[in-house]
Amino acid sequence: MEAGLVMFYCRATGKKGGFSLRKYLFLLLLPLLAVFFSALFTGWKLLYIFAAFMALGTLLEWVMGFTCRVILGERIWTYHRFTFSGKHTSALSIVPWGIVGVFAALLFNFFSAL
Repeated sequence: MEAGLVMFYCRATGKKGGFSLRKYLFLLLLPLLAVFFSALFTGWKLLYIFAAFMALGTLLEWVMGFTCRVILGERIWTYHRFTFSGKHTSALSIVPWGIVGVFAALLFNFFSAL
C-alpha cells in the first residue's frame, strides 16, 4: 500500500522517487487521521497513549541502538536524516512510534473484549 501511495504522490506532483519531507508527511497522513478519528470514537485517552509511545518508543530505540553499539562495537541501524546524538534514532521515527502505540492499544482492547 505504501508503494502505491508513493507512486500516486510521484505521479500527482511529477517528482521522482527518493526521500522528501513532503512524501514522508503524505505517507503519515492516513495513519494520523485514523488515530484522530479513533480517538473521537473511543475517547481521548488514545491521544495520551499516542504521546506516551512517541516518547517511550523513541527513547527505547535510542537506548537499544546505543547499547548495541557499546556492547557489540557496531551499529545495528543508522539514521541519516534528522538524527539525534549518535544517529541511533531520528525525529522522523517519533510519530510512527505513537501510531504503533495507538494501534497496539486498539488491538489489545479488541482482543480483551473477546
